[in-house]
Amino acid sequence: MSLKPEPFHALDPNVHKVVSEVDLHGCVQRHPLADHHSPLILLLQGQLAEAESAARVGVKTATEQQAWETVAHLLSIIASVALAQGAFAKVERTAQQAVAMGQRASAPWAACDALQAHLSARALQGQWQAAQNILHRLHNPVLGRAISGAVPVYQLLLRAYQSQALGEPLRPLATTLLKVRTADPAWLGPLCGLVELGEASLLTELTHAPAQQLTQALARGIVMSPGWVCLIPRQLGIAATLREDWVQAEAYFQRAIEIATAAQAIPELGRTYLAYARLLRIQPDTCDDPRIAALLDNARNLFEALGMAPFVAAARSLTHPHPR
Repeated sequence: MSLKPEPFHALDPNVHKVVSEVDLHGCVQRHPLADHHSPLILLLQGQLAEAESAARVGVKTATEQQAWETVAHLLSIIASVALAQGAFAKVERTAQQAVAMGQRASAPWAACDALQAHLSARALQGQWQAAQNILHRLHNPVLGRAISGAVPVYQLLLRAYQSQALGEPLRPLATTLLKVRTADPAWLGPLCGLVELGEASLLTELTHAPAQQLTQALARGIVMSPGWVCLIPRQLGIAATLREDWVQAEAYFQRAIEIATAAQAIPELGRTYLAYARLLRIQPDTCDDPRIAALLDNARNLFEALGMAPFVAAARSLTHPHPR
């Protein structure tokens, strides 16, 4: 089935103008590593093996030229690929290398995506203190406006993953973040984060503006965010679930499963299974659907294999929900 565009409801009247003027594809094309065959474009398209291969070729060439900032950018892409594949130890090693190259080039921003990938890897495994330490390093204005705006989102996501009360007004945060103008494709990660915060807080309106931008990105063939890696169809499925658009949500989750399976993006595959099971559980007509158990079993097995403790707990909780 065709996926219709998300309805758009701005958080305040000024956000609509900003969102409508942002062309994510144009932003990506202005990135220093972006061309039609670049590892960045391949990553955004979900071609993970190809992205890593192209990045490693680039690292060799850039190293020979002593272009250390470019090396840091390319290592950041490799770290993002490793995160998408669930190779968390590799994420840490590669992020450390990217940071070292960024420091060597006096260009710490070149390792920003690697740090975000490392932060996400720690969060997915429930290593909260380590995640906080990385988040503190990201709270640095020299890294750019995109990451400065993203830090509060990531801070709240760490709380949400621990099932803690968010404790901050989310609407002003979302409005401020959506007004930031940036040409950095790492902007996709914070947008995905806003959708997850909307889900965690049950504030459906928080997801509308981010979903609008993510829908535009998906229409241009961008299926995955770099740095804080998320599969865009999964995020759009969450947004549709919150709107109670069951048919569209299911279509997005099915598409996310296809993309994640083809790319071997294991963490996102498990998270899509979990989100799909939630969708079926909350619908009156499908709350006893036998697919729920199968989806949760698949999700839990993947999470356990990768050591994603918070998500193992979430899958078990949904497997044995509290009596209504």
